[in-house]
Amino acid sequence: MKKKYIKIAGAVGLLAVAAIGGSLAASYSSTDGIGAAVVDITEGSVNVQIEGSGLTELNGSSNYIEIGSDKECQLDLKNVSDGKNPFTMYAKVVVSSTWNDDELDEKELKDDYVGYKIDGQLVKKVETYAEQYKAGDWIVAKNDGIEMVLYYTKPIKPGEKTSNFVDSISFDKDINNDYLNGKLQFKVAAYSVQENSVTKAMPAEWGVFPKLSDSGEIVEIKEEKKE
Repeated sequence: MKKKYIKIAGAVGLLAVAAIGGSLAASYSSTDGIGAAVVDITEGSVNVQIEGSGLTELNGSSNYIEIGSDKECQLDLKNVSDGKNPFTMYAKVVVSSTWNDDELDEKELKDDYVGYKIDGQLVKKVETYAEQYKAGDWIVAKNDGIEMVLYYTKPIKPGEKTSNFVDSISFDKDINNDYLNGKLQFKVAAYSVQENSVTKAMPAEWGVFPKLSDSGEIVEIKEEKKE
């Protein structure tokens, strides 16, 4: 039987954003044609960097993912803050995918054929924050087939890394032939806020409200403040 493949687009965009003290800095870079895998930006003493293996392999016109199999792409974040007063931070990651055809994008919202694994498990579909759940050290707040929104539950000290927010990417074995000539482009955005006053920083920068344990780990993300 002939194996079926989906082609990966030759560009992976990476966006890293650092937020501190109510200010927001942003930068964007496309890896199209240059194969860069890491983009970082510093605001004050906060510096968040996307790292990992397998990302640059998604570049190139000859790259494919076999239907029903996993493509390893192990991505994490690192707090590379330095200087006299480097900050501990909390992080949010958004992983999005876009088909080269608007009709396929609309179908993907319903069909949900693109899959990600975290901590060795396929991420479940999450349409609202009310359905959020924990996968490894990450809270999956959204995963609708187009966009996956994750929050790291632990504060990240300078020099420390998170666990992987993606272990692999796959296409479901039941994907239909409409997608076989499609190309899929992935984008990753990473955001951070400093640990100090995080209950004020997250609402100000991200519009969400964290519930923290006594040890400072995030146990829930709310879209509205509830006493």
